[in-house]
Amino acid sequence: MGYDFVPFSTRSTGDIEFENRPWQQLLWQILGTQNATIVLRTRLEQRFRSLENSTALRLRQNIKLTLPKAIANKLTPILFDEMFFNLNHPEWVNKNDINQNRLFMGIQIPIKKNNFLQVGYLNQYEFRSPNNRMSHVFMLSLIIRT
Repeated sequence: MGYDFVPFSTRSTGDIEFENRPWQQLLWQILGTQNATIVLRTRLEQRFRSLENSTALRLRQNIKLTLPKAIANKLTPILFDEMFFNLNHPEWVNKNDINQNRLFMGIQIPIKKNNFLQVGYLNQYEFRSPNNRMSHVFMLSLIIRT
């Protein structure tokens, strides 16, 4: 279980809104060897917007491949693909069942024992009939495990 708080600005009015996203997820490792791991993640989000009265449900399915310490016995290549599916269509959610796809390629760099930096490229494709949108994103993440 988890929670995301997402502030955003609407293009039409420029007003700042907020989206609250409690979620539940399942993780399972389908391959785990010394040389590679494949993990599947299924996440169900309940999305509430500050200026809307309805709740949107979205399913996210992620598959992630890691190659532990494959580069110079230190750096870990990472590849993941994540599909987003709209399970219902309140007025503020587009009518497409497939919401977006995110493909990431990068490396994980150890900082300390349980801290990592992930650096890479994220291709985000949003299905927004009739104006689909592709974004090319430099992604930088700090992972702290306690």
